[in-house]
Amino acid sequence: MSPVSDPSARRAAAEAAFAKSSLPLPTVETWRRFPREVFALERLASAPTPELTGLGAPVPAGAEVLTLDEAAVRHPGLVAEALAASAGPDFDRLEQANLARWRGGAFVRVPKGVKLAEPIHVEFVHDPALPYSFPRALVVLEEGAEAVVVEEHRSPASDGKPVSAAFSS
Repeated sequence: MSPVSDPSARRAAAEAAFAKSSLPLPTVETWRRFPREVFALERLASAPTPELTGLGAPVPAGAEVLTLDEAAVRHPGLVAEALAASAGPDFDRLEQANLARWRGGAFVRVPKGVKLAEPIHVEFVHDPALPYSFPRALVVLEEGAEAVVVEEHRSPASDGKPVSAAFSS
């Protein structure tokens, strides 16, 4: 099996890529004001994941909304393809951490030609006691499909500096 089609191989490949990756340069605008200590490996070891608490409203007719775990069983090809997509070089280190450590998440699919009149609202709640979370949301709009997906990340107040390395594809 290839790393894209085999989840454990995909995670191992992402872990290896993360270990080889370098910290983002502070001269890159995306990371200029980002605290560099959050990239420490020991902070990433626990790999907490936020809970997918549900949807802000009923799922509009014609859309499919599942947990990412359910989608990996029902639509393994779509999930593998979306996880193989890249957010780009500016996000490589966090993206590799996310690919290696995500657990759960959200999956939204809108079939070919379906145009949703109402938005889909997906909500994650993060544990403020944990330093990192690695949520993943995959949105698949088939040819001619249209939808608005609102992805909300919430956390109660925290004294620390928790970071959500969230990626949506």
